Amino acid sequence: MPERPTKSSSCRPRWRKSSASRVTSSPHGIDVERFQPASKAESRAALGWDDADGYQVLFPYGPERPIKDYPRAERVVAAAEGRLEAPVELRSVTGVPHEEMPTVVNAADALLLTSEREGSPNSVKEALACNVPVVSTDVGDVSTMLRDVEPSAVGSTDAELVDGLVEVLTTGGRSNGRTMVQHIRLENQVEQLHGVYERALAETGRR
Repeated sequence: MPERPTKSSSCRPRWRKSSASRVTSSPHGIDVERFQPASKAESRAALGWDDADGYQVLFPYGPERPIKDYPRAERVVAAAEGRLEAPVELRSVTGVPHEEMPTVVNAADALLLTSEREGSPNSVKEALACNVPVVSTDVGDVSTMLRDVEPSAVGSTDAELVDGLVEVLTTGGRSNGRTMVQHIRLENQVEQLHGVYERALAETGRR
């Protein structure tokens, strides 16, 4: 009977254990000079939304992406509208050039994120940079980003998202989000990455 092949220990992959102190997390930066607060009325006029009635809620993705869960956003907006005295229109983003996104964000009363999964969504950071309130599912680092932002809300259930959206829209006005994203300016990210590489090279030189 032929011998069964076995894996030699020398053929097994060897993994170097990394110290947690060497791991650096760096969220993607945003251009806070491009994304900054602007007149809601002027932004709506530029987009042709100036004749829209009621509240404008921005869904920052195309509705065709399943993981972003556009049907849930529709449910949340419909339920919120039933508790408000003005209509609520859900605006999705499809085929909008990135240079026009600051205008789109500033035209909204709130940004609604219903994603099933996210990492560190730029759409939330961009809304914060424009002081636009955010209502979001508890995904990625969103709850951390929104911890001290008012008005804004994080929810896990449809009911919590509806409550958050109703509160944000009835409160009105803008948020204090811009103060929360200054540390992730693009230029700060470049400096942070430069520091990471410098430390890595210094560590390599000591081995």
